Amino acid sequence: MIFSMKRAVAGLLLALVLVFPLAAAGSGEQTAETPSAAAESAVPSESPSDSTPETADAIVRTSYPLTVKDGLNNEVTIQSEPESVASLTLFSDEVLMDLISTRRLAAITSLASDPVYSNVADRAEEVPRQIDLNVELLIEMYPDMVFVANWSDQSKVEQLEQAGLTVYRIQTPVTMNGIREEILKLGRILNAPEEARRIVDEMNRTLEDVSLALENLEPEEKLRTMDYNTWGSASGGDTTWNIILDHAGLINIAASYGSDDYGQVPVSKELLIAEQPDLLFLPGWVWGEPEAAEGFKDEVQSDPSLQDVPAVENRRLYMVPEHLKSTYSQYIADSVRFVAERAYPGLF
Repeated sequence: MIFSMKRAVAGLLLALVLVFPLAAAGSGEQTAETPSAAAESAVPSESPSDSTPETADAIVRTSYPLTVKDGLNNEVTIQSEPESVASLTLFSDEVLMDLISTRRLAAITSLASDPVYSNVADRAEEVPRQIDLNVELLIEMYPDMVFVANWSDQSKVEQLEQAGLTVYRIQTPVTMNGIREEILKLGRILNAPEEARRIVDEMNRTLEDVSLALENLEPEEKLRTMDYNTWGSASGGDTTWNIILDHAGLINIAASYGSDDYGQVPVSKELLIAEQPDLLFLPGWVWGEPEAAEGFKDEVQSDPSLQDVPAVENRRLYMVPEHLKSTYSQYIADSVRFVAERAYPGLF
């Protein structure tokens, strides 16, 4: 390989971090352990063919105080509608930028402004601060609401809570329905249920468009594929990438192999030769080497030992932009479309 192991490991760790990434209103305090009935009607089943939004009941605006359970099952009470919100995950950055006015966003993550990772980079400058989990700065800012991930540094999160900040730990979604549900929950918390429904409906429409394009694809016509990274691994069955491939009408070869704690499956050249993938998805970005992704594609394409692999023989190697490969917000629907259009260009 033309890439150093040190850089490969650093890239893997960063990619893994990125991939990890209610009740009706009343006059008293609300609880919101699950989406409301109206919200649930916006959540189709996991099947790509069942992703058409259903007609919802009347959407109910939020009343406060509102008590919710966060991604770690902690009860969080929100006394009034949050007017100042800090987002400390890329997932919440991407959702909140579409959900509420940027005037309500006190801060988003530093990754939000980086077009390599972020689907909202072109609008990130509308938010006054791009920060990481900086306890001192957040206490100084003292926003009404802070969103972190369920995997965020718990000692820092506890410091924020001890300082009196209202913190909600977002459960990292690992299914399409999980993504929909988290969006609807955020809409409920921030009194933006209609906007949340709109985001979910747009996501569903994109998925339905793909599903309709693939509706005449017979099971035996589905292509076999996997992603192939510079550090020699692929994403297995318990990953958002597997969800993307499934909704794009593809069979993830790596899903049939055991994966590590991060969902990664070791991939050797021998495995590629044995499995004969119809197409391969390669990284569109390599940590520390901006030009290396194209070089890796050329290396795979010209490798003498891989010339009889259909993906290589037919030059079906596709680089996937990192902001599409690693997203687990509503923009995952765009990832599905991107992948499906490259796999089955004649159907679009």
